[in-house]
Amino acid sequence: KQWYQRRVREQWRIKAEVEAKTAEVLLQKERTAKKFEELLKAREERLIKLRAEEEELAVLNERMRKEREDMERRREKQRQIEKEKIAAFQAAREENIKANEQKLAELREKDALTQKKRLVAGKKRVNYRADLQAQKLEEQAAEQARREQEEKERKERLDKLAATVAVE
Repeated sequence: KQWYQRRVREQWRIKAEVEAKTAEVLLQKERTAKKFEELLKAREERLIKLRAEEEELAVLNERMRKEREDMERRREKQRQIEKEKIAAFQAAREENIKANEQKLAELREKDALTQKKRLVAGKKRVNYRADLQAQKLEEQAAEQARREQEEKERKERLDKLAATVAVE
């Protein structure tokens, strides 16, 4: 009987140990499962954050691309405006040069007519050479004054045009 009781107690003890081990293993499995779930949640949260950051970056990249394109368009417009200003300036300059040449031709014609009239009148005079020399000196002085005036006017027009271009 004692032997039987010992054996039953031994079986109960083994059974209790097995149950304790089983409970410990189950508890360990439960803890491991919880940790695994926490890791999965953390990973999912990181993935969500990464996706959100990726979307933000895509939006920013698109915005920057549009800004670069807009900037390039503005630069191209500015270049075109500069080209137009330069072309307008050159056209005005050429027009100015033509006008100056025309004025010069007209003045030469007037001077030639005046010179012929004076020559004819000078021949009638007794002191022809003195008159001719005086006439030449007058013509040279008038020509010099006219040139200086034209040069001054031309410079003023070019300065005004340059100021207009600079203001635009």
